[in-house]
Amino acid sequence: MFAAGAAAADADSDPAASTACTLLSDPGCASPFALGDPSAIDQAAAGLRLIGPGGLLIGNGLDALELDPTCTENCAGGRGGLLWGNGGNGAYGGIGGAAGLIGNGGAGGDGVLGFNDGRGGNGGAAGLLGNGGAGGAGASVTATGLDDAIGAAGGDGGRGGLIFGSGGVGGAGGSATTAGGNAVGGAGGAGGVAGLLGFGGVGGAGGTAASEGEVVPETKSTTTTSGGGIFDTRETRTTTTETTYTVVTGNATGGAGGAGGTAGLLLGAAGAGGVGGDATVSGTSTAQGGTGGAGGAGTLLGGAGAGAGGVGGAGTNVGSETTIETVVTTTTRTRSNIISGWGSWSAPTTSEPTTRTTFAAGAGVGGDGGRGGDAAAVGNGGTGGAGGLGSTVSLDPAVAGTGGSGGAGGDGGSVLGVGGTGGAGGTGTGPRLSVGGSGGSGGNAGFLGVGGSGGQGGLGSADGVGRTSTTIEIPGAIREFVSDTYTGGYDILPASVAATGTGGNGTGIGGAGGAGGNGNLFGGWGGTGGSGYGTQNGVGGAGGDGGAGTLGGGRGGDGGAANADGVADVEGPLLKLLGGLFEVGKAKAEGIAVGTATGGAGGAGGTGIFGGRGGDGGSADGNLTGNGGAGGVGGSGDETSVWFGGAGGTGGTATGGTTFANLNLSGNILDLFTFDENVPLPVGHATAGNGGDGGDGSIVGGNGGRGGTRYYLNPFDLLDEDVVVELLKAYTDGSGIDFDLSQLTGLIGAEEATGGNGGAGGLIGGTGGTGGQGIFAMGGLADLFGIDINSFLDNMDVGGIDVGQLVQALGIDINRFTIVTGGTGGNGGAGGVFGGTGGQGGSSGDFSFQLPFLHTLLGVAGDGGNGGKGGLFGGPGGSGGTGWALAGGKGGDGGDGGEGDFAAGNGGAGGSATGIAIATGGDGGNGGEAPTYGGAGGNGGNAASVVSATGGSGGNGGSGEVPGSGGDGGNSATISGGSVAGAGGNGGTSTDGTTGARGGRGGSAASITGDSEGGAGGKGGTGTRRGGRGGSGGFGIAFGGTGVGGNGGDGGTVAGPGGNGGLGTSQNGDNGSSGSDSGGGDSSGDD
Repeated sequence: MFAAGAAAADADSDPAASTACTLLSDPGCASPFALGDPSAIDQAAAGLRLIGPGGLLIGNGLDALELDPTCTENCAGGRGGLLWGNGGNGAYGGIGGAAGLIGNGGAGGDGVLGFNDGRGGNGGAAGLLGNGGAGGAGASVTATGLDDAIGAAGGDGGRGGLIFGSGGVGGAGGSATTAGGNAVGGAGGAGGVAGLLGFGGVGGAGGTAASEGEVVPETKSTTTTSGGGIFDTRETRTTTTETTYTVVTGNATGGAGGAGGTAGLLLGAAGAGGVGGDATVSGTSTAQGGTGGAGGAGTLLGGAGAGAGGVGGAGTNVGSETTIETVVTTTTRTRSNIISGWGSWSAPTTSEPTTRTTFAAGAGVGGDGGRGGDAAAVGNGGTGGAGGLGSTVSLDPAVAGTGGSGGAGGDGGSVLGVGGTGGAGGTGTGPRLSVGGSGGSGGNAGFLGVGGSGGQGGLGSADGVGRTSTTIEIPGAIREFVSDTYTGGYDILPASVAATGTGGNGTGIGGAGGAGGNGNLFGGWGGTGGSGYGTQNGVGGAGGDGGAGTLGGGRGGDGGAANADGVADVEGPLLKLLGGLFEVGKAKAEGIAVGTATGGAGGAGGTGIFGGRGGDGGSADGNLTGNGGAGGVGGSGDETSVWFGGAGGTGGTATGGTTFANLNLSGNILDLFTFDENVPLPVGHATAGNGGDGGDGSIVGGNGGRGGTRYYLNPFDLLDEDVVVELLKAYTDGSGIDFDLSQLTGLIGAEEATGGNGGAGGLIGGTGGTGGQGIFAMGGLADLFGIDINSFLDNMDVGGIDVGQLVQALGIDINRFTIVTGGTGGNGGAGGVFGGTGGQGGSSGDFSFQLPFLHTLLGVAGDGGNGGKGGLFGGPGGSGGTGWALAGGKGGDGGDGGEGDFAAGNGGAGGSATGIAIATGGDGGNGGEAPTYGGAGGNGGNAASVVSATGGSGGNGGSGEVPGSGGDGGNSATISGGSVAGAGGNGGTSTDGTTGARGGRGGSAASITGDSEGGAGGKGGTGTRRGGRGGSGGFGIAFGGTGVGGNGGDGGTVAGPGGNGGLGTSQNGDNGSSGSDSGGGDSSGDD
């Protein structure tokens, strides 16, 4: 050790008091750097030390308590050597010592109560090269009784080296603990800043806070007297004493995390914000987690980016019990007769104490995440901190566990960079009510930048089981059946029964996704909504909107998924008479599904030259009811902000109506009629989300989104209500169910999600979205009723084919079959020149890579959407969906053509259909109307079947100065049964009434062994100057049966020629009748 005297802290040193020999004071002194007797060095304790601990030039500064062991507060660490050395650590709230040119700053001392509010000392600064010292922790505070406790703040981290080095870590905030008062944790200290090159220090953690509960007794006594009257000989006095032991708490709030330190000026990474402090309450007050600290700002040249925000602290409420103790004391006095005086009161007798308890808890709220740090000229913004957990055990349906919101992402560089991603929302938990925190918004970006994505919403999860209620619906078909069959037309059954009981009662709500940040190039994506789970209600959070971008808007966030799966044992009055004065009968169900799930809506797309796509709706899976979220709207704006509108999002899928309740109906009416029946009642529904509308654009409108898909088992949602009534009547009166195969698809009355409408466009309107689907699972329904479908099909013959034998030979599991229905397509958007095309109807084909490849048993496709209005040309109608199925399929009708100021849109084509038993093509849509050219009618859909096929009719032509012709009828083909082609549509009439357009051709029909009939030609349009020609009848081709050509269509009056009759293999079709001024058509020619 080289020494030339003693060293002390700056405040305590006194150079004038030194008596050491130095080269400056006496050239004869020996050099301190020369080798010599070590004992001589040690004897220089009274002089200045140049090298070594506490050395002036080289050496670490001494710790505060080495400098002054008697110090009790504000004890600063010693300074490091001027050239090289670390600063000494501070103590009792004192600052850390500064380092020399090279070295690390000393740590700040932990705070002490009574000095500087207990704040921790700041870390010492580095010199040129080195790290800043850590800040000291804030003092912790513990209070008793109902007193408040407030933790002290942590010290800030020291500055890093001016050339190179990291900033010091901020000190942790002090904890705060109290029995029954309010508690506030101390704030964390800020992280130290870096110099030219280096990392910013991490912010200090916020202090914890706890209000643990102070038991406060309260006693109340009541005294009652019995006897003691004029004619009594005994009097008893009873005193009831109740002592209530209540746990009293205050609010608890965790300390905020400290801010992260700024990165090096030229290069480096910024410090992350400190985590927020946790908070705990054991009572009915609120536990609030601390807010996370903000991330530090980024460096000039980017480096590793700006700092992330700190995570929010947890807010946890564990609740407490209230105990009520009851003691009864009794004393009596007597007299020998009613005229004698009363004796003395007897010694009191005291009962054993009885106790009962109640439980209550307050809210638990997670702390918000800290904001991400901003970048400088170049670099990415910091990620926002995640929200903290919010948890409660409260059984009060109005008290929630709520997750903290995610912090916003920091802004990207002003020249180049990406905005920071928003922090995820915190989870919320509670048995009755829980709410996930919202995701943080994405950070904005500058000149050449992309906005940050929004944070995902937090999960809301509620698993409560207890007292609950639900509504049991009585389907309209059952009410009508009972009215028609048993009560002489009086509808006595209610539409629903309000039932109460025990079971799932939790509601979980997901947090909303954060909005995407704005960017000069592209907007950020919106955050996904948080999932929601509840035993009674699950609600997904909405997706965040996409951010705006000059070139492209951000995509909207998807809606959050939802799940609800609780069951309950419930009962309620079946009938309420005279305004509820009298209740008749009882409805009771055990294990009934009570879970309703609602998916979150998709977020809207952001604005930009290319509008952002809307987010998809969230899925919903409820064992009672599922409601899919709606798709988000595509990015839309005025003529300067959006040139091309964004597409709408897809509607969310839904699962619901998948269970049956074993409903017991019992009671009696006026003691004359007693009933006690078990009814297997399908409960719940599934509703998929509609597709989102396309956004408006100054050039092209956005396309509409596709409708969602639903999965369900409730037959009342599948079948037409009148059909169900007739089936119930046939079943109960023993007449049997008698319908031919041609009725199969006519039994269906389901309505599915629609496609979104196309957005309006300055030139071209957007296309409507495709309709959704509904999938009814045959196997699940069979399982509920205990039916073996494979055995049910034994010996069933369809068109000469033994279906059961064929199914067994191919090894097909019929339980995989479904009934699929399609939704209506969205309408095309309006366009300044061209109207948008209508969306296609939802199709029913459901394919797989194993037998059966097509496992749709029945399929009814959706109709096409209407074409949009055009400034010059109207949009064509959407085509009907295809109805592909094994037993029976029906194609959807085409949508009508849109209006146009010059030419109208054509009607959409009807959808084609297939099916072994029956196939029916969809009708073509009607042509639109326009001043000059009317739209042509759409062609009817084709149909192919083993037994029965019917082509769709063509649509009618639209009016205009030149009217539109009718659409052609659809073709049909069968193997063994009747084949009937579709009729042609009628021609349109001109707007001035002078000219009629040609009718559409009838479709052609063919059958191998059955009969066939060509479709009739459509009528020509009427006209005062010249009517339109009737359409030709279609061919009727039959190889084994009778083939009949279709009749030609009548010519339109005046002077419209009739259409040609179609050719038949057995006879020609009838000629079409002529218009009033023209002869008949040729029976064998072609028009």
